[in-house]
Amino acid sequence: MSAFEGSREIYLKKIRIKGFKRFRDALTVELNERNSVLVGDNSSGKSTILEAIHLALSGRFRNEPIGRAISPYLFNAEDVAEFVKTSGSAECAPPVISIEIFLGNVDEGELVDFVGAVCSEHNRQAGFVFRIEPSRDYSDELIKRVRSESFDSLPIEYYTATWTTFSNAPTSTMRLPIKSAFINPGGEWGSVAVDEKAVKSLIECLDPEVCRGIAGDVRASRDKLASAGSLASANGGIGGIEILGGGRAKLSAKRCSKESWIKDLTVQADDVPFAHIGSGSQSLLQTRVALERHPFSKKATVVLYEEPENHLSHAHLRELMEAVLQATGKQTVFSTHSSFVANKLDLGNLLLVPDASGGSCKRFSNLSASTRGYFEKLAGFDTLRVVLANRSILVEGPSDELIVQKLYMDSHSDRLPIEDGIDVISVSGLSFKRFLDLAKLGGKRVAVVTDNDGHPERVVKKYEGYSETDGIRICSPRTIREGCDGDGIESWNTLEPELSDANGWKHLVELLGLACSSEAELIKYMESNKTDCALKLFRSSAQLACPSYISEAFTWVA
Repeated sequence: MSAFEGSREIYLKKIRIKGFKRFRDALTVELNERNSVLVGDNSSGKSTILEAIHLALSGRFRNEPIGRAISPYLFNAEDVAEFVKTSGSAECAPPVISIEIFLGNVDEGELVDFVGAVCSEHNRQAGFVFRIEPSRDYSDELIKRVRSESFDSLPIEYYTATWTTFSNAPTSTMRLPIKSAFINPGGEWGSVAVDEKAVKSLIECLDPEVCRGIAGDVRASRDKLASAGSLASANGGIGGIEILGGGRAKLSAKRCSKESWIKDLTVQADDVPFAHIGSGSQSLLQTRVALERHPFSKKATVVLYEEPENHLSHAHLRELMEAVLQATGKQTVFSTHSSFVANKLDLGNLLLVPDASGGSCKRFSNLSASTRGYFEKLAGFDTLRVVLANRSILVEGPSDELIVQKLYMDSHSDRLPIEDGIDVISVSGLSFKRFLDLAKLGGKRVAVVTDNDGHPERVVKKYEGYSETDGIRICSPRTIREGCDGDGIESWNTLEPELSDANGWKHLVELLGLACSSEAELIKYMESNKTDCALKLFRSSAQLACPSYISEAFTWVA
C-alpha cells in the first residue's frame, strides 16, 4: 500500500459536466484516488474534461480568471443554437454550464459546509457545484428580454460564475479543500509568458522570508538605478520635452509593486534561459514541481496532465512516468493517445470517454491483475488501438497483418480495412487473450485470426472464456490438412498453407517469382521469408482468393 492509499487526504472522486462545450447532456466521470487515464478519440472531449476540472477547482480558464474568460464558446453549441432559435418566445431559456465536484475521504466534521444533498444525485455527499449562469441580480430582466426579443448570440454580459456547496452555501475558490495544477506541454506553457510562469512555479516552493529578501534586493537595485548618474545624463540628453500640465518627460526606474520583482527573474538550465531549453525539458520541470511536496507551498492536490507524450522522446517519457509513479500524496488525471503512457500507469486506471455527448466513462478497473501487470512490464504493446477501435482484427504478426490487409482489399473494391473503420492489429500470439480482456471490457467487436496447428479443438479450449456475446469471434481453420512424411513442413494448418490451398500453389509461385517444384518447397520458402513474401503479395496487382476462416473474420467485423 502506498502512502497515498493509506492516507485520509481529500480527493476528487467524481465530476459531472453539463452544458460545457461538447457535453450537452451530463457526462459523469468517476476518478480513481491515485491515477486516472482518460482515453478516447480526438473529438471525444478528453481535454474538455481536464479543462472542466481545472475551471471548477481554480476559477481559471486557459490561464485567465473566469470572470474575464466567459464567452459563448464555453457553452454547448447546440444549447446556444437552441437559445437563438427560441429567443423571442415563451419557451426560451438561457443555457447554463454546470460542473459538479464530488469529494472523497471527507471528514464531515471538518467540511460541514460542503456536505449536503443539494446535488444532481439528491443524496448526502460532499462537494460543490460550479456554474456559469445569468446573474441573480439580472435574471428577471434577462428572462423578460429573451422571451420578447430575438437574439443572434448569447448575451454573456448577463452571466457570472458561482460556486455553491452541496449544503447550498455560497463559496469561492479560496475556500475549496482541493486545488488543481494543469500541465499542458502543447498549450499555454508554450506561450510568450512561459519564462514568467516557470519562475512563479519555483517561487511557490520558497520560504516567504526568502521571497521578501529577493524583493528587497530588487527594490534596492532599482533605487540605485533611479539615482544613477547615467540615468541623469540620459534625461539631460532628452532636452526637457514638455507634457500637458507643464511637466517635463524623463526616464525613471520602476518602483517595486508587491510582486513586480518576479518579472526581474528568469529560470535557467546550465545558463540557457527556460524559454529556450526545449518543450520536453519544460514539460519535465512542470511535472516535477507539480508533483513534489515543498514545505512552504500551497501546492495542488490534483495534477491534470494533457498528453504527456507531447515533445518527449521515449527515454524522457519513461523518466516522466517514473516521476509520476514514485510521487505520493498527489491525485493525477491524464489524457493520452500513447499506449506506453497508458500501460505504465496501469490499464486498470483507464477511463474510456464515450463518443456521445453524455453518459459515463467506461472503466477498466475489473481488468485482471495479471493482464494489467503484463502490459505494465511490457509497455511497448499498442494496447490503445484495440481500446479505441470500434472494430478490429487481431493477427499473429506483421506478415499476417499485410496478408489480411491484402485479402480485405481484394474482396472490398481495393479499400483498406481502416477506410471502413476496421483496425488490423498485429499482436504476439501469446498476447491474444490479454488484448481480448481489454476488448471485452470495452465492449468492442473483435475477430481473432489464428492458426489451428492441426488441433482445432485446442483453439476452442484456449478461448473458452470469450464468446460472440462479448463481441469476440475466434476465426481459425476448422479442418485439418496433412502433408506427407518427410516433406519438411511442421504444420499444414498455418496461414501460408491455407493461402496456398485457396489460391493454388503454382499461382503463388508465379506471383512471388520463385522456381519451386512442389507445394512443400513453396511453403518452406514462405515460412522462412515471411516478411518478404507478405510484402510482395501485398504489392501485387493480382487478386488473391481469401481462405474461408479469414472471410469469416471480415464478415464478423463488417
